Amino acid sequence: MAVKEKSSSQKSFTHRMQDLAQEYMLTHNVETIELEEVSRWACETGRYQRQPVSMVAQCKRELADALRVQSYIDPQGREVRKMHPVRQRIQDHQMVIWADIETAKPEHMRISF
Repeated sequence: MAVKEKSSSQKSFTHRMQDLAQEYMLTHNVETIELEEVSRWACETGRYQRQPVSMVAQCKRELADALRVQSYIDPQGREVRKMHPVRQRIQDHQMVIWADIETAKPEHMRISF
């Protein structure tokens, strides 16, 4: 089975996190690490800096997760995904529009597949 390659931004973030763990191990001269301790050290020393997720962004992510797994049983007895997303760009703003498979316009469904 083929392994899906991560995008370069994901890969570089992963490598940065791996480097951070290695730096901790070298700095503290240890062979094993506990991630809460490493995380506290990384945040306190400024080696790890991220913006906190807003409540709206968190809600958006949780809604997408819930809609992605919503399904129903069709007349043939098959489990079918109910909600389908389509990415759209309006001016310089990208958004994802979701539609119910039972009421979606054919163009939306064509793009979503």
